[in-house]
Amino acid sequence: TAFKAEGLPAAAEIEARVDEDLRKLENMQNWDGGFPFWQRGYESWPFLSVHVANALVRAKQKGFAVDAEMLRRSQNYLQNIERYYPWYYSEDVKRTITSYALYVRKLMGDKDVARAKGLIKEAGGVSKLSMEAVGWLLGVVAGDASAATERKDILRHLDNKAVETAG
Repeated sequence: TAFKAEGLPAAAEIEARVDEDLRKLENMQNWDGGFPFWQRGYESWPFLSVHVANALVRAKQKGFAVDAEMLRRSQNYLQNIERYYPWYYSEDVKRTITSYALYVRKLMGDKDVARAKGLIKEAGGVSKLSMEAVGWLLGVVAGDASAATERKDILRHLDNKAVETAG
């Protein structure tokens, strides 16, 4: 609506669709708190589960009715996400998804700076993490005095990766 896009449905229609989608997600959530593709009962996928949790938190922040139990189960899944990684995920993929989960947990009011700092240490420093992981972790450690060193390292790493061009 900010761009006044042509053909956009009415706000009430969009809101009704979001409510419908939230109910569908509620019916898809697995017993472990994660989310599968297509229907409940199939394997929960870690990245998908973090992404859905992010969407649920954002919907709640926008005033949509998000089932509290669904959010609680989702948060529990994120707190234990490392238990759900398949054997074939690389360490880089695991760290990136864990970073995203930590960021979403922060949005849920479950800030885990100690785990974020531990993840950086396990990787062997900020420079050993993917740029995506670094971005998520910056969101976790921002504003936390106990992570001033990590935040400084992240910002230095990002500054070193930035390239200024004439364009």
